[in-house]
Amino acid sequence: RKVKTYQNLTVTILRAKNNQSHDYWSESDCYVIVRLPTASARSHRTKTMPNSKTPEWNESFHYRVHSHVK
Repeated sequence: RKVKTYQNLTVTILRAKNNQSHDYWSESDCYVIVRLPTASARSHRTKTMPNSKTPEWNESFHYRVHSHVK
């Protein structure tokens, strides 16, 4: 019987800079979607930062990655 080993991976979304709005009257409502298909079928999404050109999240997401994945 083989034992599967995993590594823990933390992805932290800090901020975005100089985000260009496509709307003339307001700034963008920013968010980030993180997908790591080698670790999980699930995606993670940051909170939405409304009307922001330089949003800051400082949000972390945790994954378990099989040790054979490079």
